[in-house]
Amino acid sequence: MFDNDRVPAETVEWAAAQIARFEGQAFLIPGNHDPMDPGSIYWRNDMEAIARRLTIVRQHRGELIEPEGLDLVLWGRAYLDSDWHFRPLEGLPGRVDGRWHIALAHGHFVPEGGESHRSLPIHEREIAAARGEWDYIALGHWEPHADVSRGGVTAVYSGAPMPLSDANRRAGLCAVVDFGPGACAGGRSGWTGRVRGSGEQRRAIQPARAIEAGLRDSMLYLRRRCRLICRCRSVGGN
Repeated sequence: MFDNDRVPAETVEWAAAQIARFEGQAFLIPGNHDPMDPGSIYWRNDMEAIARRLTIVRQHRGELIEPEGLDLVLWGRAYLDSDWHFRPLEGLPGRVDGRWHIALAHGHFVPEGGESHRSLPIHEREIAAARGEWDYIALGHWEPHADVSRGGVTAVYSGAPMPLSDANRRAGLCAVVDFGPGACAGGRSGWTGRVRGSGEQRRAIQPARAIEAGLRDSMLYLRRRCRLICRCRSVGGN
């Protein structure tokens, strides 16, 4: 993982300023490269004071977030580097009510019968168990875009906005999820999803590049090449 103790405050503040440019509400869940351990960037820097519409998941045990003004309930667990047995979907609660329910998880998807020695495992059975409770599971950790939906539960890795290694050819994409009429966990509406790219050739970031330069390049790429990162809108219904 990155040594986030070495990330200068001006880099974090710059990133928060870019998030603040987004007109909607943004939600961030810490992962293995930016854990929520004491002394991390999230405790040293007040990103939410800069990006007023940003909410950071901070509870290691998991927390429900009910954003003001949105017909939405979110849940996520903040990763701690000190927890060697961290399971991103452990403790996922049941449905609260008829609002949209989106779970956030940062980890490695493990299909049934697949390898289980990787850290931050998200097992296929855990995704399938959310059927009837959660409308969508937004996943992070994998660089390539990937749909790992199971058991009638939609779960998608949006993927990195640009290639971070020569091995990845499915980057430069973003997941766009529209919620509309149909059948879903809450019986109110369904969802349609699609993947959108920048339409331009992607360029790789050298792994040895300094973290500050890498972060700035990534954010600039988002700004110039992929304006729409993620959209979630309600269509029809009450």
